[in-house]
Amino acid sequence: MQGDFRFDSEKLGFTFIKKTHAVTNPRRHFHPWWEILYITSGQRTFFYGSKTVQARAGTFLIVTPGVLHRAINPEGETCSLYNVFFESESFTASKNLVDDIHSIFPRLEPFIQLGDETMAKVKGLFERMEEEITLQKENFEVLARALLSEIIVLVSREANAGDFHESTYAMSENFSEILAWMNSHYEENLTLPLVAKKFNITPSHLSRSFKSFTQFSFVEYINSLRIAQSCKLLRGTKMSVLDIALKCGFGSVTQYGRWFKKLVGKSPVKYRNS
Repeated sequence: MQGDFRFDSEKLGFTFIKKTHAVTNPRRHFHPWWEILYITSGQRTFFYGSKTVQARAGTFLIVTPGVLHRAINPEGETCSLYNVFFESESFTASKNLVDDIHSIFPRLEPFIQLGDETMAKVKGLFERMEEEITLQKENFEVLARALLSEIIVLVSREANAGDFHESTYAMSENFSEILAWMNSHYEENLTLPLVAKKFNITPSHLSRSFKSFTQFSFVEYINSLRIAQSCKLLRGTKMSVLDIALKCGFGSVTQYGRWFKKLVGKSPVKYRNS
């Protein structure tokens, strides 16, 4: 089938997207739901958590809720892909429809490069999903979920996490170590000089590295980590907004609210109740 395609349905349990000319995502972001992405042609660079990976046709990406990520295409180039967003956990009924699929995700690496035989099978299954969702014959949702389940099982059997081209955006091992450490210590009072001193580099070099490798400033990156974690606590606990702000490393609820609105687009209270 030709052209771009998108289908949103709570009854289906996920959003199905096909892009024939996907371009660079303008911003690094995170969301509270699972996402899978499969590239059928072209290539693009993914920044995911503290990793940068060059993906190509046959690359299957599983995005965990709350992990910062961004896709960057080579200048002037596009790629084709299939994309599936699973409903937020607030949609309990629709989440239950795909519980078997969700249960497989945590056991897989985020990037899986499929072999030629599996690539052809997975692409064919996505095409059948698109046809079912487009034609919407009787009980098409059931068959679409079954096809997606088959895709996930095939990918989990392949599970070849590696075999990626070196990225032109690839970060140094030292900087990857810095990001990994920050991902585990975001709740502490981290400052640019403090982190630079810990890793024996100058603050100015650390600042430049952040802009170069993540397109975030140091402050933007650390606060994005904190906001992502706070989203999990808002939806998964009954903690007060103040307690969540302090637990995630913010100095005040005012500072927390300002950053939350900037990155999520709404207040913490509205997010919790949405």
